[in-house]
Amino acid sequence: MSKLFAAIGLVGVLIGLLVGFGVGPLAVTCTSGCGQGVTVNFNVATNDLSATVTDASSFSATSWCTPDNGPHGPNVPTVYEIAVSFGDASNPLIEYSFGFTASHSYLDYGNYTMGETVEWFCSDYPSQFYTTTGISQFTLQSSGGGGGGGGGGGNQTKGSVSVMFSATNVAHTDLVNVKDKSTVSGAAVITNIQVFWGDGANTAEPSVGFTAAHTYAKTGTWQVEETAYWTVNAGKTQTSSYTQQVQVGVGGNSGYGSVNASFKTSSSAHTLTLKDTSVPSSSPAPNVSGVQIAWGDGLTASEPALGFTLNHTYSTGGSFTIAETVSWVGPAPDTSVYQSLVAIQNISCPAGQHLSGGQCVKNSVGTSSANQFWSVFSGLLIVGFGAMFVAALIPVTGKNIPILALATLGGMAAGAVLGFILGHGAVT
Repeated sequence: MSKLFAAIGLVGVLIGLLVGFGVGPLAVTCTSGCGQGVTVNFNVATNDLSATVTDASSFSATSWCTPDNGPHGPNVPTVYEIAVSFGDASNPLIEYSFGFTASHSYLDYGNYTMGETVEWFCSDYPSQFYTTTGISQFTLQSSGGGGGGGGGGGNQTKGSVSVMFSATNVAHTDLVNVKDKSTVSGAAVITNIQVFWGDGANTAEPSVGFTAAHTYAKTGTWQVEETAYWTVNAGKTQTSSYTQQVQVGVGGNSGYGSVNASFKTSSSAHTLTLKDTSVPSSSPAPNVSGVQIAWGDGLTASEPALGFTLNHTYSTGGSFTIAETVSWVGPAPDTSVYQSLVAIQNISCPAGQHLSGGQCVKNSVGTSSANQFWSVFSGLLIVGFGAMFVAALIPVTGKNIPILALATLGGMAAGAVLGFILGHGAVT
């Protein structure tokens, strides 16, 4: 009988540890903005030096956007931008709706952390953005195996293309200039480059390092995208893209003072430095009433005038869209908005941990009702079966059976308390 109780106790301990401490891989771990109306989820499939990400994210609760039929129509959650960081030195992939599939080529085998940041807003409140970030860790390893012999493809030359450009608007005109800053590494060969100007027009370029110009039919904010098509070793065509928003012709014909909002950024670890470079008209001078900065992680800052420098520390790495809104008053009060996508360096953490506040911490198993139940249940198993095992060592006679029962009940009660602690405090 003692051996039976010992076996039951061992099983209980194993189940309790597995359930109570959340052992087991999670496909995607939420690291910031968790619970803000979006469930970030994606699958990663690997093949030698490439990884394919298939998005399965969704809005988890439309109650974030109060249903109504206001001036902008039904108030619904709307995706603004989705940024995918691949965990290497490449630029993030930018998408604009859920359900996308994209592939990425890596230069080396090893462990990588892929991150997806969803930025969204309620359609009736387009200036209030929310962001949610999830990460998934995976390993790239050679698919070639087998015995030695003649070299078997293990030494194929690698390569990749990293796309980058700067887009600037000639002050008070509808002309935008693009300067390409893309880089080509290894054996990658570019077959075509397309610049999509956001108004239906596009320009084809044969190689990196080009300059291009485009005149828009009207002022406004436009999204410029550059996509490079390339191959390695005459293989399958791959793509790399980069997107930037540019504001065209701000205040060019108002007849009053105006501001063309802009800023520059630099980063060190998780701290970003933003320097305002907004350009006010010289005559007549605008009367700036305030500047609002949205950091892209749900936090904001405000300044009373132009020319400031601000520092902001992010709690995690990823891609963030920073927006600066300059407001001015006078005969023609207006606002000017400038946005820029920045990448904050991901710091690799060991498996089962994620980055929070600049430090690696253990992944949370959450405090949902299901986790609370299973944590309590695991505590019952661990301590309850343990108590049964200890009590079983006492010789069982008609007089000491109550001792066995009382010890078991007492152990299970203590286990419930332990389980509650595991579900609420010990795992954060």
